[in-house]
Formats: sequence, structure tokens, C-alpha cells
Amino acid sequence: MGVFTFSAFVLFLATIPFVTAQNVFNDFAHCGMSAKLNRDFSRIVGGTEAERKELPWQAALWGGSGKPYCGGTLISSQYVVTAAHCVDGSSPQYVVLGAHVFGGGTENNRQVRQVSNVISHENYNSQTLANDIALIKLNSPVEYNDYVKPACVPESGDAPDPNTEVVISGWGTTQSGGSQPDTLRETKVSVVSRSSCRQSYGQNAIDGTMLCASSAGKDSCQGDSGGPLVERKASPSNGERFYLAGVVSWGYGCASPGYPGVYADVSALRSWIEGKGLKPKPGTPVTPGPVTPEPVTPGPVTPEPVTPGPDEEMVHFIRYWSWKNRDHYYSTSFNELGFAKNKYFFRGVQAFLLKSKAIGSTALYQYFKDGGNNFRNTDHFYTTDPDETSSDDSLAGYGEEKVVGYCFEEEVDGTVPLYRYYRTRKFKDHFYTTDGQELGTPEIGKNAKRRYVYEGIACHVYPGSYPLAEYDE
Repeated sequence: MGVFTFSAFVLFLATIPFVTAQNVFNDFAHCGMSAKLNRDFSRIVGGTEAERKELPWQAALWGGSGKPYCGGTLISSQYVVTAAHCVDGSSPQYVVLGAHVFGGGTENNRQVRQVSNVISHENYNSQTLANDIALIKLNSPVEYNDYVKPACVPESGDAPDPNTEVVISGWGTTQSGGSQPDTLRETKVSVVSRSSCRQSYGQNAIDGTMLCASSAGKDSCQGDSGGPLVERKASPSNGERFYLAGVVSWGYGCASPGYPGVYADVSALRSWIEGKGLKPKPGTPVTPGPVTPEPVTPGPVTPEPVTPGPDEEMVHFIRYWSWKNRDHYYSTSFNELGFAKNKYFFRGVQAFLLKSKAIGSTALYQYFKDGGNNFRNTDHFYTTDPDETSSDDSLAGYGEEKVVGYCFEEEVDGTVPLYRYYRTRKFKDHFYTTDGQELGTPEIGKNAKRRYVYEGIACHVYPGSYPLAEYDE
């Protein structure tokens, strides 16, 4: 018999991954278990108030008072998954588990934890919202009970098939621009193939880290960001469980026809979760999901426009609308206003710009005007002429010039004009659209609709998606 030395024992231990109860996910003694949700799955039609104990993995990112500003999903006793855009630039003070009603009174089943650490995906892109996932470590583990349990985490690549019914939940607004409800709500939606989703948002808007889902009149909305999209799956070894298939990320409006909600695909990002030290419980049986290719819908063969440049990543030219101020705001960074801020609400991706210079493209410059305490006087101005602000007295006050992307002076395959307008009140309010019918395109310098003056074509861009009837809302 050989001698087992202490040094050999240390070497043996060093080869074993360090796993604690706090960083273990897929503990099938607890994860994904909700007898109430399993029983009531067919009951969920349209948005409805959830019942207590139905969604025990639902987390709320909370500032200590008022309503939660983002959601999350418990996956182990000390880790919550949320969207990277929810924690970009600031960390939540608290995470609340077991909550059902915000806005009055206390709940005995709540477990409130301070945030110990936030880990965002290193490749999160605030312009495209690719890799929109983050982990929040709690300052102490939660206790599992009927009100607080983790969701299971799917295997890598095991995303739900198109048309699969899934459940989304949160305290988000029930309509674009509306107020947040007090009570946790849930709804069922169906997974949409990436190819169909790209038809709505554009070929380059949906990448392999994203999952789409929608149903008529049902969607996640402002305040649901970072929250769970769960899939019910059954296996002989583990029975029926709920798996965290997606993280609420972005979309156009709330339940807007033809525009699915977009979620971070957890199955595509599981390796990143494991790379941060979280591991499935040792000995957990793995039930690989079926590998089903996305259905291909035959149709007319139309060559897609080729996006030149060293990569296919595009810059989002984002449009916001303020019903109160009756004006628009534009940005190339989702983090500036998120889904709703300063009385402005996300309305969709107006257009796409090239991230890198390509043959025939020209730089699009962004100029910023700081309105101080009155955000309505804050503005972005876009032009391909870097000398325009210095030669036009009406543009005084714009500064911080930077190139935000590239577009084309002349039309190329797949591009459309980006029309530019302005109107002057106490400040110069700019308006951009890729639909010449929205305000009309008279002669340059002539009045268009809504007291705007038409300035011409700023440049040619790749089309995005947005509503055309905001003034009538």
C-alpha cells in the first residue's frame, strides 16, 4: 500500500473546484419548484396579479423606499441574476426576496439583503444591449422556504424552442409610460425565433445572446427589466421544474404589435455564470435538452444588405418621447435614459449606424447641450459636418463633440434617409425620422408638420423600428 502524504492530499484538494452552498445553483432539492405555478400554469392568460408563493425566485432591486426599479432572479442562496443595464453606473442598495406587494405595509415573508458585490458581463454593450446579464452577490444567504426558492439554470445551448409558452413577471408598468403596480404581476408569452425577431428589429439588432418572446397585448415593460422569463420543463429524474430561460432586457414600447420583447438568453450565457465561480450542485443529474434547429420559413430570396466594416455590431440610434413635453430626445446610449427617465420614455430603435468606418461611409457627430436642472432643455444634435455648430449661431451652446457611428452621404443598398427637422421655442428642438411621411419633406427651409422646419437629409442609415402616431396618443 502506498503512503498518502499530506502534500499529496493538498494537491488532491486543489484539483476540486471550490463549491459552497452559497454559490451552488441547480440544487434540485429546491430549485424551480412551485406547485402553485405548476397547477395554475393554464390559468395565466394576459397580464394578471400573481399569487403568493407562485414565483418564489422573483427578486426586486430596491433603493430602500418606494417601488423596485428592476427585477432579478434568485439562482442560489446568495446570488441573483439581473440585467447588466440595471446595474450599469450604479449598484442597488438592497435585493428583496419573497415580496408580493410594494407600496404600503410590511410582509412577514420578505427577506431583504444588502448588496455585497455586482458582476456585470465584461462584453456587455450599452448600445446594442448584447450580453445584458449581471450577477448580484447578497451580503448573506437567504433561507429557502415556500416564499423564497431559486429558479433552475438551463444547460448551455438549451434555449426554449419557438412557440414554447414561458412566464414573465415583475412590478413593471402595464403600459408604456404608465405607473408601476403595487402587486407582483405575471403573464404568459410565447418564444419567437431569432429569424422572426430580426424581421422586426433588423438583422443586426438580435445576436446570439438574445432571446425573443411575445403574445398579442402581453409583454414585459418598464420596471420589469432584469426580471425572469421562466420555462416549465420536465425530466424523469427531476420532475417538472421552472428554468430561468431569459432575463428581461429591451424591446419597443410595451406589447407593441409586431415587436417581441427581447431577453438575455441564459442558456447562451451559462458558461459566463460558471466562469464567475457559480457551479451546479455536484452530482446533479444533467438532463440535456433536445437540440431542435430553428424552423426555416421558405420565402422569396432577397439578398440582405451587407454591413461593411470589421464587425457586424451596430450602434443603436434610440428615440424617446415625452407626452408631457410633446417632444423627442435621441441618444446612442441606452444607459442615458433607460426605458424611462426625466418624463421621457423609450420608443424604440430609430435607426442603426455602423460602429466602424467602411468604404463610402462618413462619421456622424453628436453634439451635446446641457439643460441643467431642466432636462427638457438638454439636447443632442447630430450632423456629418463638424463645422456646422461653429457656423450656425442658432446652435450655440452645443459642445462635447464626438463620433457616435458612421452612415452614408449617398444611399447604398439597405439604407434609408435620416430626415432632419427643427423647431424653435425657447430652445432649438431637433427631430429625426426615417419616414418622410411622418412630418412631410417639403423644400429645405420650409415648414413641415407640427411647426417643424425641414432641414434635409442628415445622412443614410439602416432602418430601425418605432411608432408613427405618438402625437395622437
